[in-house]
Amino acid sequence: MEEKSGGAWLVMKRSDTVFNGGKLAGSAVEQVIAVTVGQPAPSLFQIPSGYTERSPSEALARRALVLDRTCVYCKRTGEVLDQVYESAHSF
Repeated sequence: MEEKSGGAWLVMKRSDTVFNGGKLAGSAVEQVIAVTVGQPAPSLFQIPSGYTERSPSEALARRALVLDRTCVYCKRTGEVLDQVYESAHSF
């Protein structure tokens, strides 16, 4: 279900179902339970202490390392995402 509010579409409920080999492997439902009108708390936008900023390619490589997997798409995808990341940080 989606509702239009202030010129933007808000997703109020989203469900995902994953199949593997034709068998149900998992599902998830995300649903809005409350909406508060007004300015959000500034603390929501503070960078947590100990936060490490990484480029997209670094983040993809780190994820592959943590999951003990080989990232087959990291090089090309990382290069494209890094270009976008760098252009957004060059102001």
